[in-house]
Amino acid sequence: MTVVANVTSENLSSTTSTSWQTKVEASGPVPEGWYNIWTSMELSGSVAGTAVQMQVVLDGTAVNEQTYRPGVANDPLIISPFGRVQLTEGTHSIAIQYRTSNASATAYIRRARLTVMKD
Repeated sequence: MTVVANVTSENLSSTTSTSWQTKVEASGPVPEGWYNIWTSMELSGSVAGTAVQMQVVLDGTAVNEQTYRPGVANDPLIISPFGRVQLTEGTHSIAIQYRTSNASATAYIRRARLTVMKD
């Protein structure tokens, strides 16, 4: 396998927005073929029980979405979605995004990793 993208962001980011915020993103031209996508991140929220959401977006379409409702405020959860996709030749983009479900609560993300490998 050949690594075609490898992006990380270790630092803590936060938002009170209910709109999607991009934490890491990669884009560029690729040949046609099958690609393995590995992602990993830690999500947490400032208010127990309030949803924090993440999604993996491929070419503008969400291909994985997850919601975390922390039982304790600021208790991080490691989320590691994996996927395999067939891409056409051309330029493609992929991103990890996050948001809060309630603007009175803060969503946090850190240690975000995005790796794409061609078979």
